[in-house]
Amino acid sequence: MYSTILVRYGELGLKGRNFDEFQQSLLDDIERRLGPCLDFSFDTTYGRIFIYPEGELLHIDDNIIRALKYTPGIVSFSPAIQLPADADLELLGDKGVELLPETAPEGELTFKVETNRANKKYPYDSMEISKKMGARVLREFEDSDQFDFEVDVHDPEILLEYDVRDNGIFIFTERYEGPGGLPAGTSEKALLLLSGGIDSPVAGWQVIRRGVQLTNLYFHTPPYTGERALEKVRDLTRVLARYNGPTDLYISNITGIQKQIWSNLPRSFSITLLRRMMMRIASGLAEELGAAGIVTGDSIGQVASQTLASLRTISAASELPLMRPLLTADKQDIISQARDIDTYSISIRPYEDCCTLFIPDNPITRPRLKRVKELEEDLDIDSLVTEALNSLQREQISSGKDTGQDE
Repeated sequence: MYSTILVRYGELGLKGRNFDEFQQSLLDDIERRLGPCLDFSFDTTYGRIFIYPEGELLHIDDNIIRALKYTPGIVSFSPAIQLPADADLELLGDKGVELLPETAPEGELTFKVETNRANKKYPYDSMEISKKMGARVLREFEDSDQFDFEVDVHDPEILLEYDVRDNGIFIFTERYEGPGGLPAGTSEKALLLLSGGIDSPVAGWQVIRRGVQLTNLYFHTPPYTGERALEKVRDLTRVLARYNGPTDLYISNITGIQKQIWSNLPRSFSITLLRRMMMRIASGLAEELGAAGIVTGDSIGQVASQTLASLRTISAASELPLMRPLLTADKQDIISQARDIDTYSISIRPYEDCCTLFIPDNPITRPRLKRVKELEEDLDIDSLVTEALNSLQREQISSGKDTGQDE
């Protein structure tokens, strides 16, 4: 049935002199993800990648769909029948009516034919092809007991598409969405502060879509946060690894730091002081890893540590640029994206993270940097950061399961 998988990309096509480099990164990522479940070869033209399986596919396996669905840089893809570039209208009609029953449910159904004629040498224009193919469908199924097709050009239930190109004519009825953005690894590395909540996985996903390769850092406070909270973070990392590829998760035990701050310093400043310590630890790890920045799920005004004044004071503790892709996002939009990428149900598990513990009754919302630095004089910051970095645990997590652990 299907001889080709037609892959579309978006802003990748806007690249100039480095287009070939970006396209090759996408091809390499597709090969890495698709290789275990399909033997295939590639062809490319501007705006399209053609995946040719070795032998026709009667249907598209779920493993193939998942592999392409999670590939950054892919906007959409379609399993297609490929015909020669000079195929006549009769053959186009034959294959169209052959394909429709394979993908359309039985009974009454509205349809539309759309044609993209990139090959301007083909003797019929897009409108002519669409009209003739639509008429062919109506004639073919006029007396059918299984299918009752009716044309609806505004809101059809199924779309029969013809993509007329120099290297062939492609016929398809399905479009699967990909994540879009840029191919994996085409930007620099960054460190994601993964808390276990709703926001940080979405922030990580948005950065991955920009071609950034992520490493994750989770701050753990045993015994106040237990194994189930840590497993939640592992599961979130597994989901993000669908897009990011195998991902290192670093675990930092900051129980001692949190106790020192809570016991010895004004509790109204405890969140600000703790997050500044997190930034120092994250900066140290990021520099060791060669990461160019730190990613957080901060959103303006959502909690006390995310007022503009708090963000400024906390950011000052980082030696690297902070990326906050959700800074102006509405919470409901963040939740919607979390559902789309399958992290929401994990994030709402009722296991607290370190940022939800030791919360003061009246956290300061406009901490002045000068005052915070004065309070930090009572902390041995260099010693605490060094100890935290030396005690980091590393786990490598894939989209399927953990692949290794270092302590």
